[in-house]
Amino acid sequence: GVYALVAIGYTLVYGILFMINFAHGDVMMLGAYGGYFMLEALGAIKVSPEQNFLNQYPILSILFAFIAGVSVSMISGVTLERIAYRPLRRAPRLVPLISAIGASIFLENAAQLMFSAKRRNYLNPTMFERGEGWKVLVGGSEVIITYTGVFTFLLSIVLLIGLYLLVKRTRLGRAMRAVAENKPVAALMGVDVDGVISRTFAISGALAGAAGVMWGI
Repeated sequence: GVYALVAIGYTLVYGILFMINFAHGDVMMLGAYGGYFMLEALGAIKVSPEQNFLNQYPILSILFAFIAGVSVSMISGVTLERIAYRPLRRAPRLVPLISAIGASIFLENAAQLMFSAKRRNYLNPTMFERGEGWKVLVGGSEVIITYTGVFTFLLSIVLLIGLYLLVKRTRLGRAMRAVAENKPVAALMGVDVDGVISRTFAISGALAGAAGVMWGI
């Protein structure tokens, strides 16, 4: 489920610009950090002497983590497009590719300087405890189907269905398909090509952010 979200986000950008966005994984990483710091903050808020906000309101906490992660990745994706890719729109294809590699290296090093390179674990609510789940017997051996795994898989399907409906059934989706097919003709038909590309990067970043938070959980 996580790999599908990352791959679809990659493909959206490639389908529009025919450019491999090497920084996409780093956008996912920033989304994962957004969710991480949100859960850390909620875990520090005490609603009673025994309970913190995280465990008192686990569904709300996970929702806040996704909002934080998706927002950070969306902003990162749109900013990258404006700074690193848009000025090179008419350059030879190798040039934006090099820019994407540079953006990736920059984001990785910036994250290490800001957050350090040490390993961090998400502070999951107790109902999303890692390794906990339904126990089933398969071939005489006990297998655990984890709550986090099922949650991630189902949410991935919901997001992919939502993306499919967006691309196939909405005005923005039609504009995205037109830009992917032929940018000059789409512009002649009244499509704001730069706006569509920015929104595509925002959607791609949102999917990467959701995948990053899922990975952390």
